[in-house]
Parts: sequence; C-alpha cells; structure tokens
Amino acid sequence: MEKMKMKKMDIKKSIIKNELNKINRYNNCRFHMPGHKGRGEAFALYDYDITEIPGADNLHDAQGIIAQAQEKLAAIYQSDEAAILVNGTTTGIHSAILGSCAPGAQLLVPINCHRAVFGALGLGRIDGVFITPEIDENMGFAHSVSVASVRQALAENPQIGGMILTNPSYYGTTSDIAKIAETLHDQEKFLIVDEAHGAHLHFSDKLPQDALSAGADVVIQSTHKILGSLTQSSLIHFQGSLVDRPKIKSFLSLLQSSSPSYPLMISVEEAVDAAYEKGEIIFNMIVAAHREFCQKQNGQEAITLYNGNGLANGYDRSKWLFQTRGIAGTEVAAQLSAKYGIQCEMSSANHVLAMTGIGTNQDDLARITQAIYDINKTIKLELTLEKEPKTPSQRWKHIDFTAALQTEMPLWEALAAEHQDKMALNTAVGQLVGDFIIPYPPGIPVLLPGSRISPEMAVYLNDLLDHQVAVVGIDANRAVTILKKEPVIMEKNHQGQLIVIEGVDGSGKQTQTQLLYDRLVKQGEKVMKISYPRYDKQSSAMVKLYLEGAFGKDPGTISPYIASTFYAADRYASYKEDYEDFLTQGGLVLVDRYTTSNMVHQAGKIKNPEERKRFLDWLWDYEFNLYGLPIPDRVFFLNIPPEINQQLIKNRNNKITGKQQKDIHENSPEHLRDSYQSALSLVAEYGWTEINCVQNNQLRSIESIHQEIWECIKERKSND
Repeated sequence: MEKMKMKKMDIKKSIIKNELNKINRYNNCRFHMPGHKGRGEAFALYDYDITEIPGADNLHDAQGIIAQAQEKLAAIYQSDEAAILVNGTTTGIHSAILGSCAPGAQLLVPINCHRAVFGALGLGRIDGVFITPEIDENMGFAHSVSVASVRQALAENPQIGGMILTNPSYYGTTSDIAKIAETLHDQEKFLIVDEAHGAHLHFSDKLPQDALSAGADVVIQSTHKILGSLTQSSLIHFQGSLVDRPKIKSFLSLLQSSSPSYPLMISVEEAVDAAYEKGEIIFNMIVAAHREFCQKQNGQEAITLYNGNGLANGYDRSKWLFQTRGIAGTEVAAQLSAKYGIQCEMSSANHVLAMTGIGTNQDDLARITQAIYDINKTIKLELTLEKEPKTPSQRWKHIDFTAALQTEMPLWEALAAEHQDKMALNTAVGQLVGDFIIPYPPGIPVLLPGSRISPEMAVYLNDLLDHQVAVVGIDANRAVTILKKEPVIMEKNHQGQLIVIEGVDGSGKQTQTQLLYDRLVKQGEKVMKISYPRYDKQSSAMVKLYLEGAFGKDPGTISPYIASTFYAADRYASYKEDYEDFLTQGGLVLVDRYTTSNMVHQAGKIKNPEERKRFLDWLWDYEFNLYGLPIPDRVFFLNIPPEINQQLIKNRNNKITGKQQKDIHENSPEHLRDSYQSALSLVAEYGWTEINCVQNNQLRSIESIHQEIWECIKERKSND
C-alpha cells in the first residue's frame, strides 16, 4: 500500500500559543496559578530540553547533578530526602499511597482530599476509611480535620495503617498537623500530607506551620502553585522510618514519564532557590496587605475578604478568598476580568479566590484592592439581599458528603465495571455513577465511581452548574455516566399474580390501590386487595408499639432487623389467613405496601453499602424463604420527593390513632429522606416500575397517575 500524500491545507499556526498571547495581553494581572505570574528571569526552554546524555544524570536513577539538586532541595526544606516530580503532585500522591498500602489495607482519608487520593485507592484496591472535616457553615467549605476525629477513627478502625491529609486546603485553611502526626506516630502509623498548596509555607513565619516541620512522614508539594516552577512540576519529601521509601520510589519510577523534562526539573530547583532567597520578604508583604484589607472592611460590604479569624490552626493569607453577598461570585470574577484585567483562580456562587504567589508584587495587590473597592461601591446590598437566591453553599447543609462517597462495590471494581449510555442527571437519581463527579477547582470529588446519586446531590450539582461552576464528570447536556447493573430477578414462587403499590409515607398508595382494584373488578378480574400493616389485627401489635415510639422516638436508633420482624409477622399472618389459597388458585392480589416497605424504610437506616446489602439479603431470605411469602410479580413505586411528601403528611391523621399526632416515621424528616433515597436505589436494583407523581414541582392528578399504572398493567397482560 502506498503512503498517503500529505494534503495541502491552509492551517492556522500555533493556535494554542497565539490564543494564550491574546489572553495574556488582556488579563495581565494574574491572581491564579502558577505562582510566577508570568514574571521572572525566563530561560530558553529549548536550550535545556535534552535527554539523559552523559553528564546530564537520570531522574529515575539520580547519581549526578539531579541527585545534587535534590540534596540541596531537601536541605532547604530540612527533610531527610527530596525527589523532583515531573508528572505533578498527582503522581507523588499515587506513589506515596501505593507504596505504603497493600491491596485491602485501610487508609484514613478526609473527604475533602483531591481526586488523586481516590484514584490511588481504586488503583491499589485500598479501603478508604472516610472522615468528615470541620465545616465553616458561613463560607460553605471544609476548613480542618480535628484531632478528635482522627482519634475516633483509629479507635473504631484499628487496622488503619496510616492517613493522608490535605494541608493547607485549596482555600488556605489548615489542620493541626503536629498533633495529628503525634497521634498517628504513637500507634506506629504514618502520615502523608498533600501539601500541593503549601510549598511556600516554609519560607515565612507569618504563614501557618508546614507539614515537614510538623512531623509528617511524606509530603508532596506543587512548587508551581504558589512558588515559581513550571506547571506540572512538584516535589516529594521523606522523613522518618515509618514508610517504605524504596517502594514509594519504585512506584514513582513506574508512574512518571520515562522521558522526564529537564526544563521542569530546572524550574523546580530555581523556584525553590528564589523562595529561599526572597520568599520571606514577598510573603510577608502579601500577608501584611491581606491583614490591612481585612482591617479596613466593616463587614457591611457586598464583597468581603475572608480573614480566617477563629481558625485554631492558622490561615494561609497568600489566598485572597472573597465572600460575596447580593452578587454572585462568578459575576464579580467576570467584572474583575472585563473591567480591570484581573484574572482570578476560581469563582463560585458566593466566592472568588485570588491566588497570590512569589511573582505577585505590590502593584498587583493595590490593583485588586482598588477593583474590589470600586465594585463594592456599585452594589446596594440592602436591596439585593432580599432577592438573593439559595446558593449551592447553602444547599450543601442537607447533604451527608461522607455517605455520598460510599460505594456499593469496591472502588477498583467500579472503575473496571461496564458503563451504560449516559443519562440525564435528574433521571440518574438512584443510579450508580460510573465516573468521578468533581467540582473543579478545587478537584475534590463529591461522588466516586460506584456511588449512588441521591436527590439532594442532584439538586446540589444542578445548582453548581447553574452558577457556572465546572463539574468534571457531567457533560454539557448535564448527563452522567452510570454503571450497567442487572436488576435482581424476582422469580415467581406462586401461581397467581401479586402486584405491589409502594411509596414513602403520604404518596397515595392506598388511593391508587383502590382505583386499580375498582377498575380490575369492572373488567371482570378475579382480584383481592390488602393493605399493610393490618392495624385492626393482633398480628400488627408490635408494629403499632414500634410506630408509637415504645422502643424509641427516633427510628434510626431501632435495629432494622428487629423492626422488620414486626412487619413480617403481620404479613405472614395475613398470607395464611387471607389470600394463600386465592393466589394459589390463580387470583390477582393487589397489595398496598409489602416486604418492599421493609426494604425502603429499614434499609434506609443503613448508610454503609456493604451492611445495607447484607440486610437486604437477610430480609429476602427471612420473608420469602423462611416465611415462604409470595415474591411480587410487579412493584410500582410512587415517586414523590420528600419536600412535597412531608407537606402531604402534615395534613393527614395518624392511621393508627386517627389523630393529628404523627408516628415516629412520619415525625422524622431525616428518616423520610433516607427512606426516599433507599427507595430510589431499590427501583434501580430490583427493576421496580417508577411512577413519577410530580411534574414541574406540581403534584400530578390522581387520575393521571392511575392511568399510567393502568397502561403498565395492560401492557403486562397483553404480553402474558
């Protein structure tokens, strides 16, 4: 076959370079990564872009000039050993975790870690034990990991081998690394610190303590974020004897490029040299300007600079984090760019992050200070606050992010699992997501492959997108990748048909069961209807005691196994008394609630996916095998979101007493939310038919819901 001839094309040369030149000409005041801000002594990259020729040493087996440079870098940071990274801090994190944890090992992981941490867990088949950091409810982000939470996690999970921690956070908040390191070291456990945003801390006593001086065993730094190296260049440091350095280095060699860039390596060395020589002066100047800005504001402005007051462990004032009220953070960032030529690192619904660095000068700080002052003068705060919508930073309060990161299969298995076609985010509620879902920046996952999408999470993610926050893992059409999962096959163990109408409290199950019954009777069907629990029968006595609060007012404190036995006993009595013969002889039984209600309400109490699966397996065996109850032929789930459902419950009487006082399920919004999320999961897992009872935030008519159920019944009958 002849070689194809190259076509003559009118090509546009250097597309990337030309566009960046345009951006740099206009946005010439950089408050974003990297730290050099486009300033400093440039070196001719091409002159130094060589390979491992004689005398140039080899990063993968450093014995010459690279080894000497790394020894100098370790001496500057006062670590035992340092290594240059050319594939970013991500590779350092991957190598540190994979070299310290065997498959199946447990690693303590705060949920605000970077995506690289979760990637390493999946790659290494490592079990992450998640803990939740302290939250600043006003600002809407995590600010530190408490020593108490670390101690509790270690006490509850003695098999934990060590911990990885992000410090400082993307926003500049810090944890008490020294006490956390001491806590871990007392039990011979290691501490890895992702110090991607803290390579500069060592150079000024006006900044929080750095992780190496606090006693961390492995520290990975992005020298490009605040210092002046080229993007993608980083450092990893080692000290102490609690980690296997040769093994970590082996992973570094495996995961890094076999053609490491000399310009990147040079830039790391020169960036640290520059910080060593003048970092203290520059960062002290930045901290002083930050303090001065904070002192001049009175708290009544629409845009205020976060001062970190009240943080026990210090705040990194190289991060200029602005909080906005009465104006979206994204709008402030847009004005800074369009009117003032200032490009910030990140903006969200009510934040703007301006990152300083070693290349920041006094003119830059004066420029952004004046710009914020000017914008503040244009905003009449008292008027705009009345119209201010609820923002994602307010909605996060309804989400358990630690539970959201739980996966229903091992992370490595989810990464390798087969994907279905993409599904719209709102439609995918209850499904297992097939990819990391990550608001970016800062790159902290809110869902992992194998996590289930809750209704609250879908609302939160939509809000982020509405406020122009980029979310990796959600495409331009707001679709997500979901895992392909075959529903549980519900095999018949009877002759007739058993159809269940299921839903959380107040969803209209009884009404729809009655309508379907009446219509089937008119059609001449041999049909019976039953509603559970049967409060007028002795077999429901334990159910009534449970719902009346005899065993505790909070349903979450009562074992799902014990509570399930109460309901199962009533169903067994009913089966034997009411419809066993009828069903065996081919009759059609309509049931308002069934074993499926135990699956919804009791499994909803269990947050851990593995424990939840064990419970569902036990329940299936208990009711369908031990009791011999008939397995449903069809389950309809009436989907009404909790916020609407709770309003419906408010207006009805207690079914046991006939009075307004609610039972313990109805009286617990948390239980109702958990049950709803459990139900959405079950719809996907067991192939139930979902009937959406709400459209455009309005309840559908009873008749239209009934008609949809009827059409499904007709279709089923025509196929039988």
